[in-house]
Amino acid sequence: MKMWSALLAVFAASMSVSAWAQDATPVSEEVRGLVDELQAGEHLTPPVDNADRPAVASESEPDNNNYGTAGLVAIDGKISGTIGKTGDVDWWRVRAPKRGALHLASTLAPPEIDLAVRLLNANGEVISGWVNAPAKGGALDTVFDVSGGGEYWLELRDGRNDASSETPYEISLGFTPVPEVGEPNDSYGAATDVPINTAISASILPQGDVDYIAVNADGQGELAVKVAKAPENLDLNVRLLNANGDVISGWVSALAAGGPLDAFFDLPAAGRYVLELRDGRNDARSETPFELALNLRPTGDRGEPNNSTKDATRLAFDDPQQAAILPMGDVDWYQVEAPAQGELTIFLTNSPENLDLSFRVLDANREVISGWYAPLAKGGENINIFDIPAPGSYLIEIRDGRNDQRSPLPFTVKASFVPTADTGEPNNAIGLATPLSIGEQTRANILPKGDADYYAVDVPAQGAMTVALTGSPENLDMSFRVLNDNLEVITGWFGPLSKGGDNIQVIDIGVPGRYYLEVRDGRNDERSPNPYQIAAGLEETGDSFEPNNAIGTAASIGFDDPVTATILPKGDVDWYRVDAGQAGVLRASISQSPENLDMSIRFLDANLNTISGWIGPKAAGGPVDAEVKIKTPGSYYLEVRDGRNDDRSAKPYRLTVTAVAAAE
Repeated sequence: MKMWSALLAVFAASMSVSAWAQDATPVSEEVRGLVDELQAGEHLTPPVDNADRPAVASESEPDNNNYGTAGLVAIDGKISGTIGKTGDVDWWRVRAPKRGALHLASTLAPPEIDLAVRLLNANGEVISGWVNAPAKGGALDTVFDVSGGGEYWLELRDGRNDASSETPYEISLGFTPVPEVGEPNDSYGAATDVPINTAISASILPQGDVDYIAVNADGQGELAVKVAKAPENLDLNVRLLNANGDVISGWVSALAAGGPLDAFFDLPAAGRYVLELRDGRNDARSETPFELALNLRPTGDRGEPNNSTKDATRLAFDDPQQAAILPMGDVDWYQVEAPAQGELTIFLTNSPENLDLSFRVLDANREVISGWYAPLAKGGENINIFDIPAPGSYLIEIRDGRNDQRSPLPFTVKASFVPTADTGEPNNAIGLATPLSIGEQTRANILPKGDADYYAVDVPAQGAMTVALTGSPENLDMSFRVLNDNLEVITGWFGPLSKGGDNIQVIDIGVPGRYYLEVRDGRNDERSPNPYQIAAGLEETGDSFEPNNAIGTAASIGFDDPVTATILPKGDVDWYRVDAGQAGVLRASISQSPENLDMSIRFLDANLNTISGWIGPKAAGGPVDAEVKIKTPGSYYLEVRDGRNDDRSAKPYRLTVTAVAAAE
């Protein structure tokens, strides 16, 4: 006990009121050593007799003037003692069965003493500061709040530690338990789990108490938090936190102290949520419990959480789902898989009266491809058709029009899809051109508005290619143009005589190769889910010398060996090369000339010098006979054209070249 007495002397010195502390005896080095020993491994509280004391406890030997010898008294009993000398202190110990309020009321107070008392816990920590009688001999009447079951210490003194009395004091104790559902729950991590759609008893005690209450929601909904009757001195406040401890809804307050608390919180998705409940200013407490009712109104939105593109809810076609805009600013994302080009219809129906439900469409790259579609008025249906340009994933973004409303009432969302006959999509860029074989016919669509269809046609030979756009929708003036393999435009736009009309055109293909057809609505101002038909045909010319429309690609021909070729397309030129073994005369003749062409010839030498002028027929379709003298053997070139480069023909001409040796 020597060690405990020394230690408790130090403890008493450290926990005195200020005036008494000023008069305290300095702590010896021996005592400090004992304190160090205890802090290194021993508990500050010595063993105590756990047997309950009588209902009335008085000072006894050993005395109770230090923490370790505190007398044990029943929680609803009486204590009696004296402040027999100046600076005397009496310690008493009580066992609280649970959280509640410990009442102290003096029934006898010495006239020389202004009684003062404070409350400490089992660790010697002050949990309620000094409470003094109003005057010497005055009654001491106070309440100490205890946060849970356990032992507590009362330290009783003269208020200024400057008086003493042989007259005893008497103090009655009383205890009022308060509900401790889930207590201790005064931190987020210690939140009490409470089932939804239930009511619990709660209290704010001690002053500054906070209750954290956790609920687990199995879906999105509106959580109603209600206290119908609060203690008169409490203005209850509550707010909502998510599972990460983030505040997702600010404080909701009772209108006045003692007034009912009626709060509604939007739970955006299934999960754990925590309510934080306090007195409004943290300046009041009450032993009176109140009933806290929790009720969830589910929205039926099983798609939550889907308020980001990565969490988009998959929406099958013709499978309606319930959804809700809750909380305010909520957005619902849905993902649909389009198997082909077609019409996507979005149905937003059964809308709450305060919402103007709106949507837009994004592609798989999250690029916006439509504007916002909105109802005519709040609460109205929003049924709109959006053209899907090609197969793939698409995102539907649904919001309240101004993001300024919310509702726990659900709406219905549904998607339906009607594919087009166009299996070539996506082909709205030349790099995505759909192959179209000569002699093949296929169906396609201009959808959405502004759509372009590109086709790649491999032409095996020079000839007249026929492109036919037929069966066009009535609102479209189907038009096309042709590009070569270098992506150079080689024709202007061909259009029908009127909307819905056939567009059949013949295009001259001068050389074999790949060609592209670009097909559009004439003004890019219409679209249709109804298909058009496209086909390509070819009338070959039989000109096996193409391409020979440049001197570098001149066709080598022999003497007295007739060749057939064509001037096609308009502006075409055919180059030929002959090799003369000796000087003499070169003669060239054209027969079987197409009736619309005035075929013309000129000669050039190996150095590309012109050695004759242009020689043509007397009339279009007439024969041509041309000759030129050559002084040396070698290569010579013939350039053959339509006379004015203003016509063409798929019909061939016939060319024969002869050589006459010079006379010896």
